[in-house]
Parts: sequence; structure tokens; C-alpha cells
Amino acid sequence: MIRLIALLSLLLVPALAGAEDAPVLTTELAETETTAGQPLILRVTVLVPTFLPKPPVFPSFEVPNVIVRLPERASGPVSERRGGETWSGVRRSYRLYPMVPGEFEIPAQPVRITYADPETNDPVTVDLASEPIRFTATVPAGAEGLDPFIAATALTLEQTIDGTPERMKVGDALTRTVTAEVSGLSPIFLPALIPAAQIDGLAVYPSEPVVTEREDRGVLSGTRIETVTYVPEAGGEYALPGLSLSWFDLDSEAVQTAEIPPIAFSVEAGPAGGAETETGPPALTLLGGIAILVALLFSRSLHVRVANGRAAWYRSEPACFRRLTRSLRAGEPGAIFAAYDDWLGSLDMTRIDRTDLDDAIAAMNASRFSKGPSTAPGNTRTRAIEVARRTRRAVKRQRSARHNALPLLNPEQTA
Repeated sequence: MIRLIALLSLLLVPALAGAEDAPVLTTELAETETTAGQPLILRVTVLVPTFLPKPPVFPSFEVPNVIVRLPERASGPVSERRGGETWSGVRRSYRLYPMVPGEFEIPAQPVRITYADPETNDPVTVDLASEPIRFTATVPAGAEGLDPFIAATALTLEQTIDGTPERMKVGDALTRTVTAEVSGLSPIFLPALIPAAQIDGLAVYPSEPVVTEREDRGVLSGTRIETVTYVPEAGGEYALPGLSLSWFDLDSEAVQTAEIPPIAFSVEAGPAGGAETETGPPALTLLGGIAILVALLFSRSLHVRVANGRAAWYRSEPACFRRLTRSLRAGEPGAIFAAYDDWLGSLDMTRIDRTDLDDAIAAMNASRFSKGPSTAPGNTRTRAIEVARRTRRAVKRQRSARHNALPLLNPEQTA
């Protein structure tokens, strides 16, 4: 019996030692209950006894009726003392926004980890699973009747009118623009502002809503802009309805209502038979009004397009690459890791061999987490990144060529 126990101990010690050196994956949800539309912070941490030659492959955690966002610098290096040794790793933060009240569950998600073997320093890849995540989105007392439910720290409605409602004629254009400004909530939660109902005697031309979202230190805000142009087809008295939007104020914990007044105007009947007036033929008057309308719409939406363009540029591959090269020149490993993660997210890597690229980044991480010096000089690392960019551009050109290729003039003749 003693010999059997000794033999079992010899067999179990290596297994236990290996388990002690295995990567660790932890999932932390700061809170498990929030108001619908407000974020919950989810942190996923990967720790290894050596270093990470490749960034972990994190999941998206997306489920129906939950918006998942990665804040700026969502990933960053971490270290922790375990068993008297310093373990290194990466932590990624997510913001979860439940769009409707109710109970939610995100099942276990796979996380692929590649780390250096403690004995040989060779890369070892393992797949771990996060813990299931459960949380609740609620509606505060007193706000049960809101439909849709909107919870924010501020919400305003404003409207502008382009045209001359005090002296309109048949064929003139009146443009109504309604802007909802919200703080403490993404504007994508806001409903349609201007009703789509038709009004007898008015031709209605709605434009696509323009939604612009902003983020400041994790707090979402933004605007929803809707524009509708009305062209009277007959003389008479008209009224555009007033608008209201009720919402729950997170600061005062009370229901508030934002309102804008209705618009009433009279339309003078136009001359019959297309006779000329002092302002010219009706067709020319209508064309002139349309031209003015197009100019006004363009100038009004210009600032929105500029803001959207800046946001799109910040997330684009050239901008991410610029931040990565700036980090490489500065030589700060933590900044390099975050910039590399953002840059990978902007690439289509499905047809690109990442071996040299990941090896270059592995050398950077080794310089931070291992005791020895980095094995790849800076120009080698940059060269691997440039190769990946050139490959990406070649793939895009091939796809563009296939998309723009002209069809055969006679498909039946292939020879």
C-alpha cells in the first residue's frame, strides 16, 4: 500500500505542477443590474506565468437586445502576483447596454490564448471558456408607462423651419427639421420624432434620419436629426402637429417631457392655367424653390457629415496604422499592444498570413514580459507590418477588379 501511494504521488505531482502553470481566465461583471439603456462593465482578464507572444482572441459577447461596445483603449497589459511569482497578461473591458427591460444571459464564450511555455519558451495555444454572464435590466418605479422607455441625464427637442410660412403659395417648400439631443444614452435608443402620416393637400418628402453618437469617458450622448419637406398642392389652412417625447431623468429620478409646438400656416392658391405672375412661371418658381431647398439641406447636414467622417477616420485602417507606428517609435509596450489590437480590428485578415506579423509582436511583448532582450529589431517589426498592409491592399484590389469586371458580350460563346 505504501508503494502504491508513493507511485501515485509521483504521477500526480507533474500534473499538478502543470496545472499551476496553466493560463488563468477570469470574468468580472461589476454589477448585475442596471436600468435599461445604461451600461454594465464587463472585464475579462487573461494571466499566464510567462508572456503572451500573440494577443488573445476575445469573443464579442453579442446577444439579442444587448449592445456591446469596446471603449477607447479597451485592452491593456496587466500583472499579478501568484504563488510568489509575477504573472503577466491582458485585460479587456466591455460595456453592455441592454436595450429593453428583462433578464439576460450571455453563455460561456471561447477565448484562445497563446503563451510561452515556462520550460522551453515555445508558444503553446489553449482554448479556455468564460463563465456565463447573467444580468437584469429594469424600469424604475414611476416610469412603467413610458413606451418606448428612455432613461437619460438630459434630453431636449428643437425644431427649425426653412421657408416662409407666413406667405406661402402653391408649389413653395416648407422644411421642418427636428433635433433630439440626448446625454447619458446612445441616440440609437430614440424613436422616430416626426410622424409619417400624410396631410391632405401637402406633398411630404422625408429625409433619412441622421444619428450621431459621441462618447466621453464611457458616457454616451448624441443627436437624432429628422428633416421633412412639405410642398402644398392646393391653397388652404394647414397645421403640422406638435411633438413630445417623455423620458426618465436619471438625475431627478422623475419622468420629464420634451415638447415642441405645432406649426400653422396658410397657403395662397396659385394662378390657374400656369399664367405668369410677378415671380415668373409656376414651373420656374418650383424649380427655384427646390434648388434653395437642396442648398439648405446640404448646409444643414454638412456639420453632421463632418463629425461622422472624423469618427470613421479614427476607426479606419490608415488612422489605426498611424497610431501603431507612433507607438512603435515611442517604444512603450503597453501603448504598442493597445494600438496593435485596434489596428488588427481595422483589417480584413481572412486572407492574410499573420505568422510573421504575430512573431514581430511576440518579440515586442517578450521585451516587456521576459527577462531577456527582444529578439527582433524595430525595423524587422515594422517590415512585417508593412507586408501585412501590402497584402491587404492587394486583396482589396483583387476584389475590386472582380466586382468591376465587365460581363461577356456573348455569354454563350466561351471560346
